[in-house]
Amino acid sequence: MTHHLLQRSLLRIPVALTALLLAGCVSMPEQLPVPSALETQAVVPGYPQIRFCGSARESGFLADFHQALRAARPAGSEGLAVLALSGGGANGAFCAGLLGGWSEAGTRPEFQVVTGVSTGALAAPFAFLGPRYDDRLRTAYTQMRAHDIYHLHVMRSAFRLLRVDAVADTEPMTRTVARLTDQGMLDAIAAEHRRGRRLYVCTTELVSGRAVYWSLSAIAASGRPGSLELFQKLLVASSSIPVAFPPQYIGVEAGGRSYTEMHVDGGLSSQVFLDLQGARAELPATTARGPLALTAYIIRNAKVVPAYDSLRPELLAIASRSLQALIRRQGNGDLNRIYEQAGREDTVFRLAVIPADFPMEHRGAIDTAYMARLFELGRKMAARGYPWVDRPPAYDQGPVRSNGTEAVGVR
Repeated sequence: MTHHLLQRSLLRIPVALTALLLAGCVSMPEQLPVPSALETQAVVPGYPQIRFCGSARESGFLADFHQALRAARPAGSEGLAVLALSGGGANGAFCAGLLGGWSEAGTRPEFQVVTGVSTGALAAPFAFLGPRYDDRLRTAYTQMRAHDIYHLHVMRSAFRLLRVDAVADTEPMTRTVARLTDQGMLDAIAAEHRRGRRLYVCTTELVSGRAVYWSLSAIAASGRPGSLELFQKLLVASSSIPVAFPPQYIGVEAGGRSYTEMHVDGGLSSQVFLDLQGARAELPATTARGPLALTAYIIRNAKVVPAYDSLRPELLAIASRSLQALIRRQGNGDLNRIYEQAGREDTVFRLAVIPADFPMEHRGAIDTAYMARLFELGRKMAARGYPWVDRPPAYDQGPVRSNGTEAVGVR
């Protein structure tokens, strides 16, 4: 989440509420939402099996994930690896650097499945395609400027605020995503999908409040006109912070009628997602050395323990700190859930987090110098062999420091 931008958004809310009381009724254009009874049945016209809404099992997501595991053809006795990239706004530079350093170390596996949320969704296509896209990933996270992501609306009156769906315009992000994810990338992802691999991102549908999981690799493999634009739109949607950024409006069909869904940041639903339910039973036949191993790698683009910091007794400072605490707790809950599933499914759990001693101060929503430092930290740690931890912090595991040692005394 981009806390500085959200602070600016919150600042405008009291003005908007005052104007609403004075103006009576000022409304946004109506969108026809999917009726609640049809939420899990909605499909994007022409794209079967790309949208999964509801529980992992009832939506078909789990079946699609299991199909990817069954299709895997590991070389020799090597196991399978899946990767989940979390949200974290500008902190996504950490996973970008870690992936690059992992490539340098020569130990980065090919991931059978990659999932991404928010900034992790933006990084996921590059992680999915492997080291040959590391340079593009580096560019995305070390050369970005605020004007490449958004620009704030010029508010001439409070009434103007009530007539828009966000305080910022993400047309710059749409152009940036289009520049980084071209037809060549889509074709490469399509080829991997046909090999059985899968790439998923998560958005939140605002009307229903449900998480929706999208198979970007299936969109790429569809070969349909407009598939590149839909692919790019979903990347923007997964990173669209409500209030700060406008929703992405996606047309769907359900029950023979057309509707419009409003999709925003997947981080509202979860900070990182991976459903390992039933995974062990779906793995290919065991090797001569024994059962095939499955390793779940999770990169959390955040610190996972509270950090003491001064706090001014002011509305915006309190709101921002509260939001940070909420997101950290939500993220840790997601990690705990994946860890418990991994234990039940005999899956190796590997977690990377931003080191506890890395200074998090940065200026503005997009601080290029800060992101470059965080990228380089992740790269160096991975290049020398990242110290993956085997359980989340709630299980008595201390956070990692930048030198790879455990930060003792903090639980």
